[in-house]
Amino acid sequence: VNTSVSHSLLVVILHYRLSLIKQVVAIGWGRLYTNGPIPSSLQQVTVQIVDRRLEACSMLVTDWRVQLCAGIPG
Repeated sequence: VNTSVSHSLLVVILHYRLSLIKQVVAIGWGRLYTNGPIPSSLQQVTVQIVDRRLEACSMLVTDWRVQLCAGIPG
């Protein structure tokens, strides 16, 4: 899985039919807030797929066949 990150969006390269996915689960040891410490335990969050027409998303994705944007509303 290849990833790139914006402040509130994550782009992940997947090999599934993206049109069928409404939510994804992100798992990792990343920071929980800006400049925060790295957690010592594995973290998990469920995020919604972001509309590909959203400018912040469309600027990050380079291949819509295998990439998507996901985030938490708000």
